Amino acid sequence: PKRGYRFIGDVVPGATVSAAQTETSAPPVGTASIAADFKAPAESSEIPAQKLPRVERTGIFAGGRLALLILGLTLIAAVGGWMVYRQTARNSAQEIRSIAVLPFKPLSPESRDESLEMGMAETLINRLSGLRRLAVRPITSVRKFTDPSLDPVKAGEETQVEAVLDGSIQKAGERIRVTVRLIEVPSGRPLWSEKFDENFTDIFKVQDSIADRVTNALLIQLSGEEKNLLARHETSNPEAYQEYLKCQLIWHGRRANWIQQSMQCYENVISKDPNFALAYVGAAESYIMMSGHLMLPKDQAANKARPLIAKALEIDNSLALAHNAQAELMYQFDYDWKGAEVKFKEALELNPNVPWIHQAYGWYLMSLGRLDEAAVEMDRAKELDPSSITIEVGRGRLYYFSRDYEKARLHFEKLIELQPDDNSLHYSLFTILEQQRKYPEAVEAILKMFLKYGGTPEGAEQLREAFRRGGWQGFLEKQLEMQKSRGGGAMVSPWFYANHYTRMGRKDEAFMWLEKSFDQGEMGNLQLKIDPLYDGLRDDPRYAELLARIGLTP
Repeated sequence: PKRGYRFIGDVVPGATVSAAQTETSAPPVGTASIAADFKAPAESSEIPAQKLPRVERTGIFAGGRLALLILGLTLIAAVGGWMVYRQTARNSAQEIRSIAVLPFKPLSPESRDESLEMGMAETLINRLSGLRRLAVRPITSVRKFTDPSLDPVKAGEETQVEAVLDGSIQKAGERIRVTVRLIEVPSGRPLWSEKFDENFTDIFKVQDSIADRVTNALLIQLSGEEKNLLARHETSNPEAYQEYLKCQLIWHGRRANWIQQSMQCYENVISKDPNFALAYVGAAESYIMMSGHLMLPKDQAANKARPLIAKALEIDNSLALAHNAQAELMYQFDYDWKGAEVKFKEALELNPNVPWIHQAYGWYLMSLGRLDEAAVEMDRAKELDPSSITIEVGRGRLYYFSRDYEKARLHFEKLIELQPDDNSLHYSLFTILEQQRKYPEAVEAILKMFLKYGGTPEGAEQLREAFRRGGWQGFLEKQLEMQKSRGGGAMVSPWFYANHYTRMGRKDEAFMWLEKSFDQGEMGNLQLKIDPLYDGLRDDPRYAELLARIGLTP
């Protein structure tokens, strides 16, 4: 105000304009008075002088044209700088393509509700993972970050993301209070924060608001399909939802009797809300897991899981996890390899950002011997969840099946440093060292597992002595003798004996136990085509016959 040009003349109708003045385009509205100031003083006009509007120069422009030019350039530079800053800030936000949703913390220690805190995070993870341009770390990657004093930026650095969603939650009676903030990891600056104080029945509305605010803060342009996915509720029943959160806590906690407890819990959810599709998927996965842990015969597990998956797909055919569960059932139980691949691809098309679907598809491809394709899926799973030990185990087994033994050995040695109490890691290392014929190291690797499974130091020393006297063959014979003498033969799977006799080179016994293992449908048989352990059996016709039983060719 009051700096620049002011138009203060009277508007007089009827003025004439010469043809000469209309030969060039008129300047834009609002610039005519400024342009007139730069014309030569002697320039004539047919408009009578008394009719011309008077233009008064005020403020800093009174100093002349140079001041006007300088100010104009300054304004242009300022506007340009502001636009560059705005675009840079926008581009910075657009570059955020990975996020970790941390478990919510209690507002006070005495109000802790672990299932609600973990479940709130998992629900948001599931919502946001449907956005194709955003990699969201799964709950298994973030569930350890429950300490209220934890620096969320440190958690973001550990999970290798560009942003973290950190929040606190408290439920008192029928009310919930939620505080949440979105933080950029490299700079530590908050991108957005908000507080919610609602009835618990409105928890779905709170989740909607948080998911919507996150996408806005990250400047993510959503497609119509993504908007629908973001706003979708798996249930509208708060009681069923709260029970489902307890089930998920049991499932991921992997504590004593976790599989049976999870199954019962998911069935409780279904009784509260028969249209809760995720609960059907959870119950089906429980039955599949029971079979894998030899707690339920394969046929019984399949008969229980199959209708549950079908019901989940009937309720919501766009649920990627349901398609994934069906794919696993089809190839692991029905040996329908072609049908399973169709379902895996449907699951990945529906949601390409779920790491364990890529991992599951990778194992499927490995079992078929399509190792290069499996590597692509395993690498993608790692990109989505860099801290997952389970995914790293799959990648290490891929190196082993590819006969890259040295790479596999180094890989599992690193994993054992991180998880020294994981017996499966020691067994994997044992199989690698065996193929490398590093028998002393292989003996020590398997003895660590032996001691963790109830073996005594005296028994371990007997096995070492057997190796010193009889070499690798002597060790295997002693191991078999000790297993039989423990009276646990009926409790050990046929697959164990099949592998042991294969190592000893006793083919007839190996095939006898493989037949029993196939009769029971043990999951380890799915790797019969690719496991180097069976290289010595491949020239036997019985090997091809076994592969044919599960729909494979040598």
